[in-house]
Amino acid sequence: MPSHLLVEPLASDDILAVTGCLILDALCFPRPGFVAARDLTRPGFRAWVCRSTETPSPWGFLGCTRVRDSLHVSAVATHPDFRRQGVAFALMRTAILQARHARLARVVLEVSPDNEGAVALYQKLGFTISNRVPGYYGAGEDALVMTLPLAQPKTRLKTRS
Repeated sequence: MPSHLLVEPLASDDILAVTGCLILDALCFPRPGFVAARDLTRPGFRAWVCRSTETPSPWGFLGCTRVRDSLHVSAVATHPDFRRQGVAFALMRTAILQARHARLARVVLEVSPDNEGAVALYQKLGFTISNRVPGYYGAGEDALVMTLPLAQPKTRLKTRS
């Protein structure tokens, strides 16, 4: 992660960060509404913001929920002015590390096949396409389901000497 980037949990009472995420949501997604109050207060929902160490406004955010033994990433957004600067990578890396720490089996997300930059980033992180869901985003708008299996550390058996 570039040294000028900071990733931290999104607090529902951080008005500047929440407002910044709502703006990013509207800029980045055709159907905004991800960081609504219902998401921030939903049990198990986690979100992180990425910002420059120089400015308080978020450059990007990621939201996710634990679903059984998986971490489901529901949204990743980077402000158009700050793309290709490591923001999405830093957010995804944080989510993956959190999932490993929680000893989850995998990280799963959906992405539009047309979003070639995002697909390439996820593949660089080790995700593979596990499914295609026709009409996921609406008529004629499919989604690729991408999965990153998480290897769990092996426990060593103690032997008697």
